[in-house]
Amino acid sequence: MNDIALESTNALQESENTRLIILISCVATIGGFLFGFDSGVINGTVDGLKQAFHSTDAQLGFEVASMLLGCAAGAFLAGRLGDLWGRRTVLLISSAMFLTSALGAGFATSSVIFVAARVLGGFAVGAASVMSPAYIAEVASARYRGRLATVQQIAIISGLFCAFLSNYVLARAAGASTSVLWLGQEAWRWMFWMMAIPSVLFLLLLLTIPESPRFLVAKKRKDEALAVLTRLYGAAVARTKFDSIDVSLLVPFGQQSGLSLGLLGRGTKVEEVYDTAGTLKTRTESPFEETFAMRRATGDRWLNVAVLPAGAEAP
Repeated sequence: MNDIALESTNALQESENTRLIILISCVATIGGFLFGFDSGVINGTVDGLKQAFHSTDAQLGFEVASMLLGCAAGAFLAGRLGDLWGRRTVLLISSAMFLTSALGAGFATSSVIFVAARVLGGFAVGAASVMSPAYIAEVASARYRGRLATVQQIAIISGLFCAFLSNYVLARAAGASTSVLWLGQEAWRWMFWMMAIPSVLFLLLLLTIPESPRFLVAKKRKDEALAVLTRLYGAAVARTKFDSIDVSLLVPFGQQSGLSLGLLGRGTKVEEVYDTAGTLKTRTESPFEETFAMRRATGDRWLNVAVLPAGAEAP
């Protein structure tokens, strides 16, 4: 039996399109990069906001923190929207929100407009923080799933770094964040507009990747699901993958290790997952085990995506 299982695993590894899976996952992780960039860019714009909107300390604090309101809503609703419209569709909407937020925050002429733009960007951050790893988990094979999901965390940190670096370069070029830089606009506005570049890239690249095969199976779009699975794993394995996903959808919710990422309204924070990720790697021997360890570490308050019942082999 072990020999048969080994031969089946080897056949799967030989037939899967590893390069395509990695490329698709990398596109999804741009959402993580924008998560980090949007969270970090505000740090260099505080003086500009205070000068432009004549904000009091309390108003300035709300302007800076307003993105978190959108984050909470985006994280809470993304799982349901992903089940209704598709993972890729939610990511497309998020990319459009990132772009609108970047342009709107830069062009804002009042505190109200600025806060509205930041809340919109926060919604995109919350949705992307849920849907990007969800999409990766549902596209990648089990042997790559944990490693590719980890790239999401690297992308977030990279986004933060690029935001800080961009802010520094722009402020230095202008002399100060409140000084005019290009086209008669202050440097702090350009700091927000810089985010439009990765936002447009994210939007365009999302148009080139397929929808999650799990979503397509759930929506009874058999031909589309088989076409995507064939691209990812080859024709010989696509049918087996399809049947495996189809069976997993029949399992009652309480027996699933997770149907979608999302907040369950019990006070969980994204940081809890980040803080435990490093120690989990030393306690588990496989990416799939890490998923269950992550759930135990956070008390089941944050459900990680898994496409099969607990204890079953991941497709």
